[in-house]
Amino acid sequence: MDRWFAIPDLLAYLDLEHIGFVVRLKAGTPVGVPWVEPYLTSTAGEVSLPDTPATYHGHDWRLIRSDLRPGMKSDEPWFLLTNLPPSQRSRQQVLRTYAKRFEIEEHFKDIKWIEGYEWHQMKKLQTARTVFMFVFFGWWLLLKAYGKATDHQQTRKTHPKKKLSWFRTIWEYWQRLRLRPLFRTS
Repeated sequence: MDRWFAIPDLLAYLDLEHIGFVVRLKAGTPVGVPWVEPYLTSTAGEVSLPDTPATYHGHDWRLIRSDLRPGMKSDEPWFLLTNLPPSQRSRQQVLRTYAKRFEIEEHFKDIKWIEGYEWHQMKKLQTARTVFMFVFFGWWLLLKAYGKATDHQQTRKTHPKKKLSWFRTIWEYWQRLRLRPLFRTS
């Protein structure tokens, strides 16, 4: 989850329900760390250890700091709070888990780009249910086609940083199929 989801009540609820989470904190977020006296806090940005126990609003979780390398988009590392123990997820696995959220943002960007889609107000619950039923059916069809769309030689040779999102990959595959002639004449 992004920084705006670091809501103590939400995180406590997820933890109580045994749902793992990884949430990014703002650098100025106060957290308790083992080397500071109890009931005193440091900001997440002051924590230089890559993986350390931390207390956030009375809950003992784990604070993970990403590396900061030249050429990164952000001028500060990620400060991630998680309830996943080290025995369940290593630091690198938690960082990769958080990085997957960017795929979701790419997906939404692709939908807006492809369809110029905007949410419209729906006034009846039945209308919303019907729309979402067709949306989920469409997703199911697209997921079935994903394996076929990524089977091309060109897709396999693409550098990972230049690969399209899965949604756009499928969309372009369907566009190629749509434009392909059904019958070839010689």
